[in-house]
Amino acid sequence: MWRKIKIMTNKMFLIVISLMVQFLASFFLYYLLMKQFPWFFIVSSMLHLCIVMWIVNRPMNPGYQITWIILVLTLPIFGVFMYLFYGRRQARIRIAKEMKELNQDMLKKLNITNKPSHTLQELKSIDSHRYRQAFYIQNCSSFPIYKNSECCYYSPGDEFYPMILQELTKAKHSIYIEFFTIEISIFWDQVLKILEQKVSEGIDVRVIYDDIGSLLTLPKHYNKTLQAKGISCAVFNPYKPIITTFTNNRDHQKIIVIDGESAITGGFNLADEYINLKKKSGFWKDSALLLKGEAAQSFLAMFLSTWESIHNSINKNNIAQDLKSSHLPLTNGYVQPFRDTPLDNECASQAILLSMIYNAVNYLYITTPYLMIDHEIITALCNAAKSGVDVRILTPHIPDRKLVHMITKSYYSILISNGVKIYEFTPGFIHSKSVVADDAIAMVGTINLDYRSLYLHFECGVVMYGTNCIQDILSDFKQTQKISEVISLNSIANRTWYEKLIASFFKIFAPLF
Repeated sequence: MWRKIKIMTNKMFLIVISLMVQFLASFFLYYLLMKQFPWFFIVSSMLHLCIVMWIVNRPMNPGYQITWIILVLTLPIFGVFMYLFYGRRQARIRIAKEMKELNQDMLKKLNITNKPSHTLQELKSIDSHRYRQAFYIQNCSSFPIYKNSECCYYSPGDEFYPMILQELTKAKHSIYIEFFTIEISIFWDQVLKILEQKVSEGIDVRVIYDDIGSLLTLPKHYNKTLQAKGISCAVFNPYKPIITTFTNNRDHQKIIVIDGESAITGGFNLADEYINLKKKSGFWKDSALLLKGEAAQSFLAMFLSTWESIHNSINKNNIAQDLKSSHLPLTNGYVQPFRDTPLDNECASQAILLSMIYNAVNYLYITTPYLMIDHEIITALCNAAKSGVDVRILTPHIPDRKLVHMITKSYYSILISNGVKIYEFTPGFIHSKSVVADDAIAMVGTINLDYRSLYLHFECGVVMYGTNCIQDILSDFKQTQKISEVISLNSIANRTWYEKLIASFFKIFAPLF
């Protein structure tokens, strides 16, 4: 009895029920209108046509457009409501305006202008292709390129787990944490112990977690639990029973900033499967990147802008105080953090990936847990392979979500037939997100190669030019490839007919996954 009551009061259960009620209400309303008013068919048809024309003329990915056009035309009224409240890429106008104002404030605090910086000019004299990419990131994502910053790459979880705990214990002024998923687990318990200790020392500790991302992993009102411990906590985009445009935009960023001088990001969340303390989908391989120096300030700016937007305020004095200078010695190479948001029509993550593909000369190696990509990325990968670039993609062999993995496999054939090499990580699930090319450039971050990461979520990452850790990322890829299975066209053809049918059907709706 108590179990049934617990299930019925579970937040996820209530969300599903509220969605079903809204969807059924729209169907029922449409049925009544059609029955009582025959002319409503003409009106609804015109409405569907107008929505389709709107979608076609919106600056969005064609694959995303096709999915919504199908839904709008095949699901009367319901499809229109789905698009209006779920499919529009841009967040609410108020949120967009606030975030834009915050980002502009960050530009001033970081002494960034629209003109190329001295570091950018230095990179231009070395490599004009990398310069154009770095200039694009600074121009569109508002974050500069740095020279005096160190970066260290860690993989898998048993390597970055102790590093994270060690870095947290070093905090003297502030600890800021922002994650898509936080779970009551050994990993989080160890982090929480350190946070509580730091709070007792008078250190400013703040935590942000995504409401949907942590829906099944944290108790209800967990933010109040943390606040009772002296930890400032904010919940990103709390779910409301009424579907809104902003509901579909989630905070998928993973950020830890310590004293404004070191930052950690990567693919992992704060849960035990990411460090293999809990077995899920075999061996779980993830990665993390530690930055020290001025580059950490960009992640501090990302965190603070999100924090202030949640609280509907801009504490400019607070931002100015936290963005303090680093005095680390100069290091080799260049580091450029960036953030991609659904607040505009600029698909920064996709543009950065395409730039890396187009400019690859010898090789391009990609690690991703999901592979649901649009025609533009497919064409770029195939053309690179056909032009002699060694293009390889590492994906999981044991999925965390079977349907998503089936859709991922549906992209194999066209890529392999055009010379792209696909490998599946045999021991289990690979959750790392990285790109490395030509021993000269690499990207590590939170971006999956799927529509949600590329178009709907708040994401972050780091592009590295000529840094030492590029070799570490390359070495990790090669070591992982050795224990991975190469996928051939024959193995793809041997899939069962129902797997092909299911994958073909749901591939149409890949932008929704």
